[in-house]
Amino acid sequence: MGVDVLLFLVVGALAVGCAIGMLISDNAVHSALFLIANFGCVAFMYLMLDAPFIAMVQIAVYAGAIMVLFLFVIMLLGAEQSHDTTTVTFRWLTGAATILGASLLFALGLPLVIGGFQLPETAGRAPLLRVVNAGVSLVRTQEIAPAEPAAAATADPAATAEAPAAAPAEVVRFSGEVQVTLTGGSLSEPLVLNNVPFGEATDFFDVPAGDYTVQLLRQEDGQIMAAPYPLTLAADSVTTLTLFGEYDFEARKLLKLVPVANSLAQVGNDEGRFILFNAYTPQTLSFIDLGPDQAINTTTRDGATVLLDTVIAADIAFEGAPVTGTYREGTYSLALINSDLEIIHRLDNYTITADTEKTLLLMPDGEQPVPADADPDSGGIQFPAGFTFRSTVLPGLVFDTEPSFGSPLGIGRILFTVYLLPVNLVGLLLLVALVGVIVISRPSGEKQERRANIRRRVSRPLVNVIAQQTGGEVTTETPKLGSGDGS
Repeated sequence: MGVDVLLFLVVGALAVGCAIGMLISDNAVHSALFLIANFGCVAFMYLMLDAPFIAMVQIAVYAGAIMVLFLFVIMLLGAEQSHDTTTVTFRWLTGAATILGASLLFALGLPLVIGGFQLPETAGRAPLLRVVNAGVSLVRTQEIAPAEPAAAATADPAATAEAPAAAPAEVVRFSGEVQVTLTGGSLSEPLVLNNVPFGEATDFFDVPAGDYTVQLLRQEDGQIMAAPYPLTLAADSVTTLTLFGEYDFEARKLLKLVPVANSLAQVGNDEGRFILFNAYTPQTLSFIDLGPDQAINTTTRDGATVLLDTVIAADIAFEGAPVTGTYREGTYSLALINSDLEIIHRLDNYTITADTEKTLLLMPDGEQPVPADADPDSGGIQFPAGFTFRSTVLPGLVFDTEPSFGSPLGIGRILFTVYLLPVNLVGLLLLVALVGVIVISRPSGEKQERRANIRRRVSRPLVNVIAQQTGGEVTTETPKLGSGDGS
């Protein structure tokens, strides 16, 4: 038995004992003190669940403000001690409480009996899906050179006409919008996403849970850009369908698809989460914090080079499974490095926000000049063996996760969404309890009849009251009793 289980048993037993003591105590003040002790035990359980904010609210609101109000009412009415414990004032209260308790047990137990003592399973939220186009569609194009400014008029017009025109610059663009089609599942007709441009992501959209087939076509001519891909979407899942790789119709190269599993689950306090995917280099990468000096720091131990910088995520294989890591909120200089401790890609002044998840997709840059030794007559676009594309990280793949457990935002979202009805019922219960304290604490006994026609005794003479109201003095002779000698 662990320490946490032992503490739970001890504190739970103490909470139950305090609740019983509150019910059986004849002294109203003692009952209130037992209830305060019960609130303290519940607050301690919240601390064990790593929810310090709720624990402090439990102490401040329930054990503090509400119980002070209860004690104030008890003291005001002077009902610390029950007057007559043998006389039943509210004879109907026992029967009403018994009927209500039995009805509650019946309402809670009937579904369990009908369902074979198994709680019904919820259907869950519909899966969320978005598509990211990081596929390289290699297209050789010629850009028109900018027009030269008009030359000044000369005496020889033929000289101007013979001036050579600027040669058009030849570049390779990663272009082409794609069309993504989902078929299968419970869809009555295919779900089509048109005009998904390179280097961008669609918004998340709901898709019914089920098994689907993803088809990828080039938007301009309907050419197949990838083999049909089977995709399974489960309830409550969040998926980024990533298109990556190199597409070259002449060289018969197709794009690849990989589903990146995102999560709306809570991150640690003051931390953000990363999901990293390497679609750029056939090397295994690590994601590190370069530190204040913005450089890789190493040392030698037992003849081996050891990295001193903080590693956020490691073993990011080329086209392998996405790797997840978390890091605290702030602005840093981050880098993706290979096993030789060489920087593949830098992220300077990179801001990490708490309670967010970012998908870092490392891929080739959007436009590259054609190398001078490239073969323009080859089938497809082929580059020399030593040519490498620049790397880039696709921006904008960030969304908010559920707020951290115990944070004010997290508590507010839970209380006013999932537990809105219980919170309202607890508020109503506290109101009924306050009214019950006032009613039950009234001293029993016969009511004193209000005596009529009895002059109220005043502490000041009537003359002084009139003088104060009129602002003047009223002179009168006050009768005096005799001295007792007959005079």
